[in-house]
Amino acid sequence: MSKILQPISTVPHVAQKNVPVANSDTDSDTNNGIAPAIATGTALPTTATATTAPHQSSKVLSNTSVFLLLTGLLLLCYLPVVIGTYGCADDFLWVAGALQHNMQRMQVLQIVQGRPAMAVLFTLGFSAMSGVGDLRFLRLFSIITVACLAFGIYRTLIAAKHNRPAAFFVALAMCMMPPFQVYVSWASTAFYATGALVAGIALHLADRGYAQTRAVPKYKLATGSILLLLAALLIFQPSAMFYWVFAAILLLKPNATFSGSWRRFVWYGALCVVALGLAFGICHLGTALFGSLCPLPHRRTHLCTDLWAKCVWFFTQPLTACLNFESLFPKPRPAMAVAAVIAAGLMLYTKGKIGNRVLLFLLALSIIPLSYLPNLVIEESWASYRTMCALGSLIVLYAFLALLGLRQTLFRSVREPFFTALMGSMAIAAMSLAFNNIWIYFVVPNSLEYAMLKGQLNKETHSKLTFHQVALKDPKLLVPGMSQEFGCPSSILPFTQEPMEYILRHTAP
Repeated sequence: MSKILQPISTVPHVAQKNVPVANSDTDSDTNNGIAPAIATGTALPTTATATTAPHQSSKVLSNTSVFLLLTGLLLLCYLPVVIGTYGCADDFLWVAGALQHNMQRMQVLQIVQGRPAMAVLFTLGFSAMSGVGDLRFLRLFSIITVACLAFGIYRTLIAAKHNRPAAFFVALAMCMMPPFQVYVSWASTAFYATGALVAGIALHLADRGYAQTRAVPKYKLATGSILLLLAALLIFQPSAMFYWVFAAILLLKPNATFSGSWRRFVWYGALCVVALGLAFGICHLGTALFGSLCPLPHRRTHLCTDLWAKCVWFFTQPLTACLNFESLFPKPRPAMAVAAVIAAGLMLYTKGKIGNRVLLFLLALSIIPLSYLPNLVIEESWASYRTMCALGSLIVLYAFLALLGLRQTLFRSVREPFFTALMGSMAIAAMSLAFNNIWIYFVVPNSLEYAMLKGQLNKETHSKLTFHQVALKDPKLLVPGMSQEFGCPSSILPFTQEPMEYILRHTAP
């Protein structure tokens, strides 16, 4: 792994010689002295041509190796969802619709929720389904998409001047959090990570637009960023807020100043507001046109009016769950302890005078509600894990920055290799917990209930199936107040029983 993650310069060493590097916050990190040389007419040494190709080739090989390693580790961790033959909840509705060549109701359901792009993706993904066994291909697609997202996080951390091995382990740990466990385990959430990935690309276009000094290219990049973020919102609004995870990495890079980060924050925020406004209009248009065909609960379609109750809910449920990391039974005391350590570490991580530290800390705090904004502005208060991918990943990022701050100030004797080993052990622990969760709470109960129903159908072909709840290792997961995504067999859900029976009777045993 040390060979794969070895530092590689983004610019040939010869080309950098005698070329001034600007320190302005508006300079792109990718310029590295080449753009100033071109702007001033300084000639680059002719030997740069000879040395560029080997360095570029080495960089490509390194990036390819990191991507393949991330993909391999994610496939290894999430392998049971590819091997297992099962479905979860809405999966059966889509498969039954595909078998009946009638997915209109499920498509309309996505449109009235403001997700027309998701309706298109679902139609493309499920239309070729011939049975429940084919759901594994969508789950595999989700794993590969999560690997692409992890690689994007890794590259952004590198661009923000973080250590390569640490960036690798942080990206891996983010993609092991419970929201991603749901994304790879349910075929009906297979495209949620796609929204996060598109939002990340939107943020990078926004950052390039911020660094651009010419008006026309600047606003072209800004328009591209808005359209991409809009596309992410039309896939799945909560995962589109991964935009702010990528933003936080760049805003809180080492030695950041509040003035520079604030200007970037305002630019990112302005583009986000435009995209959110467009998405809100499209959502209302979909509701006006198709709401009567597939009405949604009132609390999901109306804006929140009780701000205090929503704030209390945010702190006691989704934020508490994310501060418990991979624990599926969130508790307030561990969450408060983690929050205190992160707060102290972030203050130590920031540099400069106390005023700069405090303002950067407040900027970091302001990004937390932004990462969960779509669920904060509506009346519905339901803390499902599938909505927490951006919030949970942001907490992992802040924990990493806090550990850096503690090491750089209170634990200076801890050398870099030991810190890297600590990050590696935490990533391995996250992988172990993620594997345990998907095996016990997704693959085993859902595969077991599907096999039981198939066996029942083979014995009594013309009888109506009897649906029984499969016993869980820990039934506390199904109590009110929990997300009820983990460990919830599909056969106990009334809306899935008819589609399940149709699939079983119309597919090969």
